[in-house]
Amino acid sequence: LEKEDAIARQNAFFAVEAWTSELESGEIAAYVPMVLEVLFESLDDGTNEEQNQPFSWSVFRRKECALAIATSAATDASDAFAPFLADLLPRLENVVRAHVRDENDANDQKKLRLRACAIRLLGAIVEGETCRTALGNQAIEALVQNVASGFAS
Repeated sequence: LEKEDAIARQNAFFAVEAWTSELESGEIAAYVPMVLEVLFESLDDGTNEEQNQPFSWSVFRRKECALAIATSAATDASDAFAPFLADLLPRLENVVRAHVRDENDANDQKKLRLRACAIRLLGAIVEGETCRTALGNQAIEALVQNVASGFAS
């Protein structure tokens, strides 16, 4: 992306994040599919954190903003995420389990920030009764173990 395009896209993410945080809980549920489409696009953008491939600041910010938008939506409408868990959880697991070699490395710091964002989103999602039921206690325990193992890497 050209610098101007990257800045415009980043500003659009900020605007959407602010907008979702202002919606009432009953209103945001209708927008969850759109929010997740944006999240999936940003998380599937072709960078490979598993292989420690560096990614640009604009790609990182897009991912971070998309996770923040989804977290804002999940905070008010977590049960609306239930139909999308099969597509969402593997993507979040990839973010959480991204290998960090050096906490002082700029690329690894981005991974750690994204990991924190993904964990916040997971926490917001499991607050919903429908999501907890869909996941079940064993799946939630496995999810917690995966999150914990992400910090061990």
